[in-house]
Amino acid sequence: MLDDKIVGFGSLDIKKRDYLDFLYVHKDYLRRGIASSLLDVLHLGKLKTSGGGGGLSSDVSITALLFFERDGFKIQRENINVMSNGVEFVNYHMRQEESF
Repeated sequence: MLDDKIVGFGSLDIKKRDYLDFLYVHKDYLRRGIASSLLDVLHLGKLKTSGGGGGLSSDVSITALLFFERDGFKIQRENINVMSNGVEFVNYHMRQEESF
């Protein structure tokens, strides 16, 4: 929390502890290291609960692609999802090997 506001959150998938399900930072608080700090905490949480190493994977939007690449994630594949109205939505499945 900053300024009495929730400015970001993240979570790992409950069943697949190596899958980053959500990582969100409010638009007014971008580029302050919040996403990187959340990612560090999720990495530590994964290590604590699984007891093992390994990295994280996630499906990320094109707007988040550069952030994840800077943090060591590499594109594994491009996903093309078709919405119910026929509009295509592209995201990228990425993987980061353990950085700790």
